Amino acid sequence: MVDPNDLKEILHNISKKIIVPSFGNITNNQISYKNEKDIVTEIDFAVELELSISLLKLIKNANFIGEEIYAKNPSIIKYYLSDNFCWTVDPIDGTKNFVKSKDRFAVMVALTKNKKILQSFIYKPITEEFIHADNKATFFNNKKINLNKNKEIENSIGSISTKYWDESKKNKIISY
Repeated sequence: MVDPNDLKEILHNISKKIIVPSFGNITNNQISYKNEKDIVTEIDFAVELELSISLLKLIKNANFIGEEIYAKNPSIIKYYLSDNFCWTVDPIDGTKNFVKSKDRFAVMVALTKNKKILQSFIYKPITEEFIHADNKATFFNNKKINLNKNKEIENSIGSISTKYWDESKKNKIISY
């Protein structure tokens, strides 16, 4: 397991170096489409590269799956099946918001092994909020969050994005 403070420092430093100076300053030539629906920026690629360098120093022989690398090479999904640790990264979750100068975006990182999520981390560069969780607890800015003990799905609230679903699956869920 990784010390969350080490991750916070990495995320903070990369954000200050790359994300924050670019916030509100993205030009059209820094934006492209990775598929029909999703935009990607040069900042996404730069953050992903910096994260791969920093995270692979934390755990030697770990694998790395970044959203932008995966978009170009889906075969790396096999890293989840490995006996090695695997870092999974979304360098800027909410790229559209980032491009529109809205602060509703974050850097997301998960540490997995053998298809199991061991730790997850979310860092919001503009507000410097940091959330991390493992299989024991969840923390917001290093303060433990007391989660609702409700285990009945009928009494739960949640949301899901269907933007990548085909219409038949989407309609099946919506009609439920």
